[in-house]
Amino acid sequence: MFLTIFTTFFFFHKAFANELRINTTSGLFEGKEIIIDNVPVRQFFGIPYGEKPARFEMPQLRKYNSTTVIRATERAPGCLQASGGLSYGPFELSDMYEEDCLTLNMFIPKTKSLSPKAIMVFCHGGSNQVGSASLFDGSAIAALGNVIVITINYRLNILGFLTPGPDVMSGNYGLHDQILSLKWISINAKHFNGDPKRVTYIGHSAGAANVVLLAMSKRSDGLIARVIAQSGCPLNQWAIDRHPSVRFNNVVQRHGMKPKKKLMQSNIDRLKNISADDFRYMYHSGLEISPDYPFPIIDNDILPNDLEDLIRTGPLVNIDVLIGVTADEALYFAEEHIFNHYLPKQYRTSSSLTTTQASSTTKLNESHTEQNLITKSIENEQPRGFSYFRKNRYIKNYLKTNYPNHLCYYEEIQRRYMPSSKHQQNVTETARLYTNLVSDLMFYYDLVRFLHERLNSNTLASTYVYYYTNPPFFFFFFL
Repeated sequence: MFLTIFTTFFFFHKAFANELRINTTSGLFEGKEIIIDNVPVRQFFGIPYGEKPARFEMPQLRKYNSTTVIRATERAPGCLQASGGLSYGPFELSDMYEEDCLTLNMFIPKTKSLSPKAIMVFCHGGSNQVGSASLFDGSAIAALGNVIVITINYRLNILGFLTPGPDVMSGNYGLHDQILSLKWISINAKHFNGDPKRVTYIGHSAGAANVVLLAMSKRSDGLIARVIAQSGCPLNQWAIDRHPSVRFNNVVQRHGMKPKKKLMQSNIDRLKNISADDFRYMYHSGLEISPDYPFPIIDNDILPNDLEDLIRTGPLVNIDVLIGVTADEALYFAEEHIFNHYLPKQYRTSSSLTTTQASSTTKLNESHTEQNLITKSIENEQPRGFSYFRKNRYIKNYLKTNYPNHLCYYEEIQRRYMPSSKHQQNVTETARLYTNLVSDLMFYYDLVRFLHERLNSNTLASTYVYYYTNPPFFFFFFL
């Protein structure tokens, strides 16, 4: 009797363990299982799709590790980036970054259907400077949508995109990483019951621009069936670095080197040998578009020069697209501009935007109760730093710094985005209009341009456009 029970348990345990294992071209991996809404979901974390990348070199597919079963039950580090923690909702990573980072996470629902499942691949945002696949858990989408969800890491920042120009170094290493991950998924889909012909590539912010750029490229032709782009598109000004040599020289100078053409190869070699820690602590930790840190470039390999023509005639014409933005899309960037560019240093604190000038320069009348101050309308308050912001020619300065080609429209733009005389002292209205300006130029305007090119293409694929508000305002376009 005991032997029968033991034997039954042994074979059941072995069968269950085998269900939690997948054999891929990178090795044999063992994951774990959770239950969501009565649906078992298998999770595999940190599966390597590429070898540890050499700095400023193309990625290579991971070789098969046949030595043992590899546990894939813990969240893996992201690619090298600024020190500190990252969080997204309930998920948080603290100093989990390294150069051997070309990994992906898989969330596979277990259902009765034996038909190959559609695959959703997620490319994280973070201005191509920060982020990690491990910040995003695809278990719920996998369970509720009966799809396989995969999140990927790719090289970021200097190691992901630095180049003085494509004739010297490719740059776009982060994009090449993403292409390699898609190839790995296509090759290995049969091992986890995925359908390589139904891959939807999804991205957020910079990740959104990346996924559409790759869907436009012949280098990823056949690897992507659909695209979902959330809050980013390939025509956004920040999506492509048109002056890579300037950023390369800035990085070289920040590392104590001379940005001379005859020293270029020597500088590249020195960057290859800087310690990972030195790189990390030189990295930029915010999301703003910094003049010192690189982005994808036109390399005449992945991306030819005319993006508009590529939208109309490239592989994207055969790919379904869902693309959209949110209300107040550039709120983060507008706040960053105000704090770091338009206010004196002594006012770069949150209290500068919430404390009135009167309270900082004169004693409050003792008859004013605390309740009176709390209920006072914020529109009539004058934060200490606000007067400096108002006096600053912030619209002209913003255009001059970020969109110099738009300066010819300055008068028209100012009429649209400056508060009327009635609201000149209104903090809320001024901030709202400035956020609208930054949102229009950073996100909305280029989305309209992208859709215009899409409409003028010979595509027979579907295009869906959304605008998300909170509370939601249901407004869907079907093109």
